[in-house]
Amino acid sequence: MLQRLLFILFVFSAVLFTSIFGQENSINSDSIKAPGIELLDTVKNKSSLSVSEIIILGNKITRERIVLREIPFSLGDTIEKGMLSTNLIRARQNLLNTGLFNFVTIVPEIDGDLLKVRIDLIERWYTWPIPIVELAETNFNTWWLTRDFKRVNYGLYVERGNFRGRKETLRFKVQTGYTNQYAVQYSIPYLNQKQTLGMEATLSYFQNHEIAYKTIENKRVFFSEPGSVAREEFYAKLMLTYRGRIYNSNSVYLKYNAAFIDDSLTIISDDYFTDNLTETRFFTLSYKFKRDRRDFKPYALKGYYFDIEAVKIGNSMLPGSEDVVFFTGALKKFWKISDVFYFAASGKSKFSITDNQPYYVQRGLGYYDEQVRGYEYYVIDGQSWAMARTNIKYQLVKPVVKNFDFIKSKKFSAFHYAIYLNLFADAGYVQDKLYFQHNPLSNQALFGYGLGLDWVTYYDQVLRLEYSFNKLGERGFFINFAAAL
Repeated sequence: MLQRLLFILFVFSAVLFTSIFGQENSINSDSIKAPGIELLDTVKNKSSLSVSEIIILGNKITRERIVLREIPFSLGDTIEKGMLSTNLIRARQNLLNTGLFNFVTIVPEIDGDLLKVRIDLIERWYTWPIPIVELAETNFNTWWLTRDFKRVNYGLYVERGNFRGRKETLRFKVQTGYTNQYAVQYSIPYLNQKQTLGMEATLSYFQNHEIAYKTIENKRVFFSEPGSVAREEFYAKLMLTYRGRIYNSNSVYLKYNAAFIDDSLTIISDDYFTDNLTETRFFTLSYKFKRDRRDFKPYALKGYYFDIEAVKIGNSMLPGSEDVVFFTGALKKFWKISDVFYFAASGKSKFSITDNQPYYVQRGLGYYDEQVRGYEYYVIDGQSWAMARTNIKYQLVKPVVKNFDFIKSKKFSAFHYAIYLNLFADAGYVQDKLYFQHNPLSNQALFGYGLGLDWVTYYDQVLRLEYSFNKLGERGFFINFAAAL
């Protein structure tokens, strides 16, 4: 979280600098998601066009077939004139949503009944050796209460995106501080010639010097033993994906966990692992379906998103194994009301079949982005929950492109940003059958509302500043680093 803040502060400084020394180009309200689509008047005289050529420029690293995979038409296809603009806009949105490009411009050229499409790309920088400055908290705001640097992780995170030009990702992580962690991950989105099957493999080992083992008054209570490791854990995960259509994806993963805790924890807690054991080993099997028609995934203004997931953790037939089954689902919808006003609403829920869940695997609201705004300082643990978010946005600053003429690399010489003012209202409910006696926010309706300011810029960075209120009469200023919906 801190590295995201540092990156955003760097970009913000660059904005101030280029406001004085740089060149500014205003672009239309959809430009972050769809600038540079130029339609020629000659198309108005044609009932349909045949795609005769697709020219791709600027893909110095990215393979051409990776680009073509995201385009909703192919060579030889016939496009009705009324659908030309829609297809070109969708093609550009799809390419931006790959996360491979900073800018995409699509220009159609008409010659009689033939359509030639030129796609100009500016690729991102794909190799990132990033110093880790990571907070061991549920969010930035809870850490800011104490500003305890003992609860900070340090290390190095190396990522090679678009590896081999095939949209593959290779990641390494070496971390110390509050939590020691060593991890490697390799993602291959396309294994077959049709580019429908993918795979991701992850190995991770970490040690926690301090862990939360219960919740009292909706605050986490921590355990640590001087000179000892509170929890040691290893997991291996293999995920297979199927993307038969551009906007639909299916994924199945199998994950193996082995975790061990200090013996002293079993004296003060009897439900961290099943049967109060000091170790647990189990497999997790998950299936997820996702349909994503958002115009711009990191900060959508139009479109919709839907997913549903089924998860089976462990098996009671195996000794020392957890045994939990739950389902999750999410729905998000985005509307453009006018040139400057937007509305968005979302719902997300988790339903557990298993009520008796050990603390290690249960989680309610208040963790990361699964929270009702206004309750950032709380966690509401439980086995099942539901939450809803709504936003009305006003575009204070239309999307603008800033140019650094003195920087040679196109990967950094231009960037975009936009600013949105938003009013929001959230609601949530957590069903807790285990810890409710000591946590008053569970098993009751939660409401929060407030005013926010969102700053959106390139490399998918979002800075959210919000002032919110909750049903307890509390209010506060909160900082977040991702879109709310």
